[in-house]
Amino acid sequence: MRDKIKLEEIFALLEKCPVYGDNPTDCPIHNQRKYNNEEKKSWAEKLSFTEWNSFYSHHQECYANKMKNKV
Repeated sequence: MRDKIKLEEIFALLEKCPVYGDNPTDCPIHNQRKYNNEEKKSWAEKLSFTEWNSFYSHHQECYANKMKNKV
């Protein structure tokens, strides 16, 4: 089951990249960040459990890699 913390983090990721504060074109959710809030919510709610976990895991790994390279 999707927990509240992860869901809040996903909505935060749909706003901007947590590392650069923008919307990098190489991000898999670049286009979804352009959606309005209702579209973002609808998109996130349509993700299957597998897609949702894959999306969340990808961004955790991406964040760690970017932070490591940013130093």
